[in-house]
Amino acid sequence: MHVTEPEIVKESVAAPRAEFDINVPADLLYFQGHFPQQPVLPGVVQIHWAIQLAKSRLGLGSGFGGIEALKFHRVIIPLEQLKLTLEHSEQTGKLHFSYVSELGVHSQGRVLFDQRP
Repeated sequence: MHVTEPEIVKESVAAPRAEFDINVPADLLYFQGHFPQQPVLPGVVQIHWAIQLAKSRLGLGSGFGGIEALKFHRVIIPLEQLKLTLEHSEQTGKLHFSYVSELGVHSQGRVLFDQRP
C-alpha cells in the first residue's frame, strides 16, 4: 500500500507558527514515475503538505489566493528527514513554509490565503 502523507515524528504548534519533524516514506505514492532512477518528491506535493498542515494545525481557511517567492533548492528523496516550518501572518494572509534538513534548505515559499469575507 502506498501512502500519501509524511510521517510526522514530532510537532510543535503555537499559532501562528508550527514546526514538524517529518520523515518522507519510501513507499510514497507520489514517487511513482517521478523519476525512475531516483525518486524525487514533486514540488506540488510539498506545497500541498504545507497547506494541509496549516489548515489542520493552524486553523487556516480554504481560500487559496496564490503562491509567491517559491524556491526549490534541493531535491527531497525517499527516507529524507526534514523539518517543516509554517508561519502564518494574519495581517497579510500569507503562510511562509520551509523544508530544511541537515543539508540545508530544500524548498520555501509563501502561500496566499484569500481574506475576503
